Amino acid sequence: MDRTVVVYEPSPAGHRLMYAGLVVDRILADGDRPVLATTRAAIDSAAFDEFLGRSADRLRLMVTDEPVGQCVALLNSIVDAVTPDLMVVPDGDRVAVALAMRGGWHRRADLTLLIMRPGPAGHGPASWLRNVLKRTLLLSLRRSSPRCRVLRLAPGTAPAVDDFAVRDPITYRATATQIDELRKEWGLDSDRYWYAVVGAIGPRKNVPLILAALADQPAGIGLLLAGRVEPGIVPADRAAATTFERDGGKLVVVDRFLSDAEVDAAVGAVDCVVLAHSNDGSSGLLGKAAAGGTTVVAAGASVLIAAVESLGLGATSGLTVRGLAAALRSAQRLSVEPHTDLGSPAEFATTLLARR
Repeated sequence: MDRTVVVYEPSPAGHRLMYAGLVVDRILADGDRPVLATTRAAIDSAAFDEFLGRSADRLRLMVTDEPVGQCVALLNSIVDAVTPDLMVVPDGDRVAVALAMRGGWHRRADLTLLIMRPGPAGHGPASWLRNVLKRTLLLSLRRSSPRCRVLRLAPGTAPAVDDFAVRDPITYRATATQIDELRKEWGLDSDRYWYAVVGAIGPRKNVPLILAALADQPAGIGLLLAGRVEPGIVPADRAAATTFERDGGKLVVVDRFLSDAEVDAAVGAVDCVVLAHSNDGSSGLLGKAAAGGTTVVAAGASVLIAAVESLGLGATSGLTVRGLAAALRSAQRLSVEPHTDLGSPAEFATTLLARR
């Protein structure tokens, strides 16, 4: 094909560099020229080594500034410097809104934006209004910018419902040996029923709510928090954590970046993955749990709730202590079979890189 393709991803948080790595791998496989525009913080991160280290010597690295309020100007400067055929932004929410408010995208390079958070972040009238405004702006961008594709991330557990949906890429490679070794290393004793919150753990994952919902059933259960924990998440509710452990529960916190292999093994090592999310959107952990046959409790996020209910992956509730407690209890009575019809890395990257 012989195209120059820029992948712009400034943040090492969450799944962003994993998505960037999948796209870069596909660019190289297609015989095109990849350019990764990112920040020094991202390059120095463990996530960069995990997902882009294997291809770092075969791509051009372009170090950019943090895009604080200047993401459109930054994109224009990248296009001026590289003159690419295509630019892909895996975390395109902020860029899409900024472009829509500035009249759209009118450069010669094609632009593909992936909306990672298509639903509202939170609940109530203010959240609803923000979501309506965001949808209106995205529709305006699609209409005003023929060289810009605006796609949205969809759960990898269901077929894509329209031409704008990109299924979350699901990988799950945990072996029985890896799972057993992780259980021993992290102290996940087999006589407990283990719930887990995995990945980057911030306020949107509602750890205090989960602890409160588990308060009436601590004996014989455990809660694993595995992944980079934002400051204040556990200490802010230390009293609840202490009470949980005093009453017979076991809390295990692994506060660091996890490799993809460790995430897979963690999902396979526990009985139930808890996705009590304040924001509405896809979750790669839901797909990993589906692939591994691990029960899921989904709360709050309508996209996750719909996926769990349609595939019979577990139990669902709203973001209330009583509702979540009931869902967590019911999960203990459920058994889930592994699913195979899931979004793949190849499908994900090919869709983002498709020619117009």
